[in-house]
Formats: sequence, C-alpha cells, structure tokens
Amino acid sequence: MKAQSYMNNYQDSDGLFYNSAGSTYSQTSSSHSIISFSYSTFFYKNYSNTFQARLIGGIGLFHNPSVNRKKNIYDVDYSPHFTHGQIAQDVFITEHYSRISNYWRNSFYVNLGIGGDFYTKKNHKYLFSFDLSYLQGTRSIQIDDNFISLTDHGDMLNFHYRVSSRGSGIYFTLSRRIQVYPWGIKKKTAAKV
Repeated sequence: MKAQSYMNNYQDSDGLFYNSAGSTYSQTSSSHSIISFSYSTFFYKNYSNTFQARLIGGIGLFHNPSVNRKKNIYDVDYSPHFTHGQIAQDVFITEHYSRISNYWRNSFYVNLGIGGDFYTKKNHKYLFSFDLSYLQGTRSIQIDDNFISLTDHGDMLNFHYRVSSRGSGIYFTLSRRIQVYPWGIKKKTAAKV
C-alpha cells in the first residue's frame, strides 16, 4: 500500500499565495501469502492450434501470520511526514504522521478473469500462459491512518483520515507449466534378430 501526501499553494482571503510546506511520499509494503483455488474452462481454440483461450474463476485467501487478533497483535509501522511549516497566513502544520496496520490475519477473495495458453506453430508445443483477472477481497488487509495537527489562527485542530486496502485489483500472471509426475517414458527399441 502506498500513502501520498502532497501540499500545493494556498490562497488566503486577501488573495495572497503561500507556498507549500513540503511534499512527502511514503511507501510501505506488507507481505501476505496467497492461497488460491482456480477453475479454468476452455472456450476458444484457433485453427492453427497456437492459442487457447479460457475463462477463470476461483476463490482464495490472503494470509498474514504476523497478525493475531485474539492476542491483539498487529503488524504496525509508523511513518513520519516532513510537511511541517506554514501553509497559509497564521496556519501551521505542527505534526503529520502515518500509522500502517496489517489488520486481518485471513481475508477471503473471489477472482474472475480470462487467460490464454500459447503454443508453437510447428510442433504445437506449449510455450507459456498469460492470465488477466480481477480479484475482490472481503476484508481490509492493510489500513493506513494519517494524523495531521495544525494551528489555525491560534486554534489547535487535529485531523485523522483512513485509507484501507482489501487487496482488490486487476492481477496478471505470466507462467509456464512444468510436468513433475509422471515423468516422460523413454521408448526402448527392440533389437532386430
């Protein structure tokens, strides 16, 4: 998940412009294991047998072992922002930081998509597969809380806004199948007598 905070020029009631106090860009990542069960069904094959298209549907689970809600253990990271200073006449940012939390240990998801298998034209040997699917998560797996304190004409104001991610989005996969078992059978030629 990425958190961005950009501050631009501001104009006060007198028409005067004030420059931003600074820009900040912070990024944090969380690691979730993905357990997936997908089903594919072929719906198109071209005449030269070099391409097969298929529909994909499935369910899965995002898993983060560092989160334990029963023991109130969360994977939390604090990220300070450097946007302190004057943003308008008598308006100052005094504090700005983010708290990034991995919130749920397990989150189920559903995915739907389309995929294609590519083969060589001469021997019709498998080359690779390309899948494009949309994944919809059920719970927030990461939450980014942003806290901003500012002084406006002597009054202290505190702001809090939250951005969360369910891990939903468009995913693409480039893969190649390998055969592990059964191994290829070597043909033995019988000796002619």
